[in-house]
Amino acid sequence: MNDYVEKQLADYCQLFREQESSFFPEDFALSKVKLDAEASNSQTIVALRVKGPAITRESVLKAAANRNESDALLDLLKTDPTMKALYDTSAGGWEDYSIGEHIEMTFGRITKYPLGHSLPASLGEKVPALSLADLRAMLAVHDLGKFLPRQGREGREKSLQHARTLSIINANKDLLFAKPETVKLVNLLIDGDLLGDYFRTVLPVFPSILEKQSTWNKIKFKQMSLADYFTAIKEWENFIAKSPASPETTAQIITKSASLIMEKAKQARMMPEEFLHYQTVYYQADSSAYTYDTICFSSSTRAAPSIDYLYARNEAATDLSQPLFIFDDKEQRLLFSSPFEKAYRKLKDEVWRLS
Repeated sequence: MNDYVEKQLADYCQLFREQESSFFPEDFALSKVKLDAEASNSQTIVALRVKGPAITRESVLKAAANRNESDALLDLLKTDPTMKALYDTSAGGWEDYSIGEHIEMTFGRITKYPLGHSLPASLGEKVPALSLADLRAMLAVHDLGKFLPRQGREGREKSLQHARTLSIINANKDLLFAKPETVKLVNLLIDGDLLGDYFRTVLPVFPSILEKQSTWNKIKFKQMSLADYFTAIKEWENFIAKSPASPETTAQIITKSASLIMEKAKQARMMPEEFLHYQTVYYQADSSAYTYDTICFSSSTRAAPSIDYLYARNEAATDLSQPLFIFDDKEQRLLFSSPFEKAYRKLKDEVWRLS
C-alpha cells in the first residue's frame, strides 16, 4: 500500500474517531479506484462502498423518485454508519454547514424551482440522460469527497475532493444509477468546477467573508428586512461588476471553457449546448444552496447569504416562502445576476460558435 493510500486511510480513521464511531477503515468494504485527477496523471483513491440491509437499488430508486419527501434518499443513505459520518462532517466554508446540510439544501433547490425537471435527451435517445431521480442521486453524493477530519485540512484541494467523490460514486454506481451512460455523465459533470472556475476567472473580485458575515448577523438579529437584504446583495453585485478580468484574460478563459464543454459533450454523446445546460443545472442546484433562499428548505435555520450575488433577485418577494431568485421558463434555469449573466451568455455564444 503506497503512502498516498495510507494517508487517506488515516484520514478516514481520524474522521470516524471524531464522529465517535466504532467503524474504522479495516471494517469497511474498501475498494481502490484509479482515477485521472487534475493534480497528477493517476492517483489511487480509497473508495467506500455503501452497505446496509435497507439500502438496495430498488430502495434508492424509490427514495430518489420521492418528490413529496425530498430528504428520503438522504435518510436512507444515512442508515449506513460510514455514510452518516461523512454527511455529519463539515463541508468547509464560513457558513459551517455539514455536508449533509448542504446536500439537503440542494434538494430544496430542485423543489423550490423546476431545475432539472425538463432536461434534453442525449443524441439518439428519447429520454433525458438524467431523470429527476438521477439528479437527486447525484446531488446526494456530489460533495462526499469534501470530508476531512478536523486535524489536517490540507487535503481540501478541489482535485482531491472530486477524485474522492468520483471514487465513491463509481464504487456504488450500480446502487445509485440504472444506466452506464448516466454514470459517465455524472462523472463528467462532477469532475472539475467548470462554471465556478469560469466565473471566478472572468469576475475575480468578490465580497469578503466579513461582509457576508455582517449581512448574515443583521438578518439573524432582525436588523435587516428582506428589502434591505436585496439592497445589500445589489451592492455586492455592483462591487463585482466593477472589477472584471482584462479583455485578454476573459477571451482566453471563454475559449478554454468552451473547448472543455465541447470535449465533455463529445464524451457524453450530447450536443455541446445540451451538455452546457446539464452543467448549468448541476451548478445552480449546488451553488444556489449557499444562499439565503434556502432557509425554508432545510432543517437548519442557519441558511446564510453567501453567494447570493450570483443570481437575479426577485424583488417582488415579500417573505421567505416566495422565491428570492428568478427562474426563466424558456431557458429552464435560474437567471444569473447582471455581470454573471453577461459572462454566461458570452460562454454560451462561444459554444454555439464552435458547434
